[in-house]
Amino acid sequence: MAMKAPASSNSYLLLAPLALLLLAAVVFLLPSLNGARVGSDGGLGVLCARRSAGAEDYTVAAPAAPKEEEKPELSLLVGVLTMPKRYERRDIVRLAYALQPAAARARVDVRFVFCRVADPVDAQLVALEAARHGDVVVLGGCEENMNHGKTHAYLSSVPRLFASSPYDYVMKTDDDTYLRVAALADELRGKPRDDVYLGYGYAMGGQPMPFMHGMGYVVSWDVATWVSTAEEILARNDTEGPEDLMVGKWLNLAGRGRNRYDLKPRMYDLSWDMDNFRPDTVAVHMLKDNRRWAAAFSYFNPMPFMHGMGYVVSWDVATWVSTAEEILARNDTEGPEDLMVGKWLNLAGRGRNRYDLKPRMYDLSWDMDNFRPDTVAVHMLKDNRRWAAAFSYFNTASSSSSSSHGFPATASLCTPYLLLVPLGLLAVVLVVPSLGSSHVRSDGLGVLCRAGPSAADGYLVTPGGDAASAAAETKAVVRPELRLLVGVLTTPKRYERRNIVRLAYALQPAVPPGVAQVDVRFVFCRVADPVDAQLVALEAARHGDILVLNCTENMNDGKTHEYLSSVPRMFASSPYDYVMKTDDDTYLRVAALVDELRHKPRDDVYLGYGFAVGDDPMQFMHGMGYVVSWDVATWVSTNEDILRYNDTHGPEDLLVGKWLNIGRRGKNRYSLRPRMYDLNWDMDNFRPDTVLVHMLKDNRRWAAAFRYFNVTAGLQPSNLYHFP
Repeated sequence: MAMKAPASSNSYLLLAPLALLLLAAVVFLLPSLNGARVGSDGGLGVLCARRSAGAEDYTVAAPAAPKEEEKPELSLLVGVLTMPKRYERRDIVRLAYALQPAAARARVDVRFVFCRVADPVDAQLVALEAARHGDVVVLGGCEENMNHGKTHAYLSSVPRLFASSPYDYVMKTDDDTYLRVAALADELRGKPRDDVYLGYGYAMGGQPMPFMHGMGYVVSWDVATWVSTAEEILARNDTEGPEDLMVGKWLNLAGRGRNRYDLKPRMYDLSWDMDNFRPDTVAVHMLKDNRRWAAAFSYFNPMPFMHGMGYVVSWDVATWVSTAEEILARNDTEGPEDLMVGKWLNLAGRGRNRYDLKPRMYDLSWDMDNFRPDTVAVHMLKDNRRWAAAFSYFNTASSSSSSSHGFPATASLCTPYLLLVPLGLLAVVLVVPSLGSSHVRSDGLGVLCRAGPSAADGYLVTPGGDAASAAAETKAVVRPELRLLVGVLTTPKRYERRNIVRLAYALQPAVPPGVAQVDVRFVFCRVADPVDAQLVALEAARHGDILVLNCTENMNDGKTHEYLSSVPRMFASSPYDYVMKTDDDTYLRVAALVDELRHKPRDDVYLGYGFAVGDDPMQFMHGMGYVVSWDVATWVSTNEDILRYNDTHGPEDLLVGKWLNIGRRGKNRYSLRPRMYDLNWDMDNFRPDTVLVHMLKDNRRWAAAFRYFNVTAGLQPSNLYHFP
């Protein structure tokens, strides 16, 4: 049978009358659109109606009266008994509490409990924790101990410390216990509020619960109040000995805590093999090292966030995000977006029905040889070659029919109407000049309708007329003078150091609004150890300040190059003006650095502690911390010669200078010496005009820096703590 000839393109000329009709409509209707009362605000017709007087008119209403907070059904104080030097453990425990679902209709406050903090280094650092987290209680009547009166000092101090706002229950627990707060609150909800003693009951003789295991127990407020006034406890010297057994003894002798509840087996010690976790756990004890904490986090919180390759939330979760003002209040939109979404949901106890589709969702390997027949999603198709491999594997073309001339049948019956596209564009060209009116504004269509002539740098959509706009309380977002990304290069196991550095940045004086946006990120290569991977993932979910690069962890074998070359890609949608590389033994005073950068160029900048070599006063900048402008970082990311000549192996600061010197980049060079410097052995060379001080290799040196710069100046006096 003869092949049917393709239809002549001349047949499309039949559409010419329709096209001319469309053009005529555009030309002749435009004048009438400008005069329409309920038509256009400058030509957009019904898209942006000028709400006229009457029922359709509306302005920004006064804020609705805030809803009265729902009174909690119960209140619980959780005292975690710890010791000053356990910085790393406390921050892990903070993650454990922060990333749990919130307890419904319950007020639960967690405090870390110390005796007097005698060591001056610990006193400085614990004071910073108190200033930053507000979760520290320092008991004045005891020396640090475990079984020599600390629990008595805690229980007898609580009624005095919190007399103005008493709790229903008081809990004592340890820093090797993972407590699931919502589960405990559910247990307490139906219990009496008086004479309660609850925990992991120990049976002795004929008594089923003479005392509760020290992993964690709860007493009602009246019991704690009685302990605080029972002089016979001290008279009998009944504070010396195993603290959990002693508490049981006090209550038994006085006939207190008669409402006793045993939560065994939901409270238990973790076994040696870590294989006895229970889904209904209230508390699990004996988490003596990070490996055991990681196992608990993995079991109870296996998915703190979903990879950005693709994730799904239910409609109610998306609705909650749209109304959650706290996300913007915390500035929790800056950072790796997938980590941020996880953080929002974790903090609010949302998205609790979590499902992991790994390994059916995955990154395509470098060799493109890890496709799976049961794939749901495959990521990292960064170029056409990789897309073609995916199409080939999944046989995408097999279901496509072909036309008689041997090419895929890609045209549809609607193809002729594509001729109307140019005319549609012509219509837009004719309409656009009419959008110049300053009265053009949106009734909810966002960028379709400009909010006014001064909106070049970002604008706000507000309903109503000019009066309403003037009355609106929300201010347009103003771009700061400069944006700086600070990358702190660190390694996974330095948990304690990272949290000290977080304190260092969090407790500095703020940069004035509108002057600078400074974002601090901790930078790793791939986190290979599974324990570290679990704990660093929790840090990411909690703090949102983690960057993980595609390299093997190192100091002078390419990590800095990977960082500088990755940043322009990672933050392409919201570039910074400057990128800084620094280390986790460096104390950076952000406001001082911002003052230095404010009046510097935004291009071709290289700033730091300049090293002179020969006649060159600044051949490279010291690795303690240096800044390059965004264009320099972008150039590093695209310069193939650096990798071709293997110029990433060696002292990283010297190599960065070498790249820029060879490439004639970073010509605007600024040395901040002597305001950037190494701290000497005697720790006596601090300067009041410091921008950066380096070589803070241990807590003693960090404490000296905090003390010199008076970081705890804002610590409010409190009856909960006293520091020498």
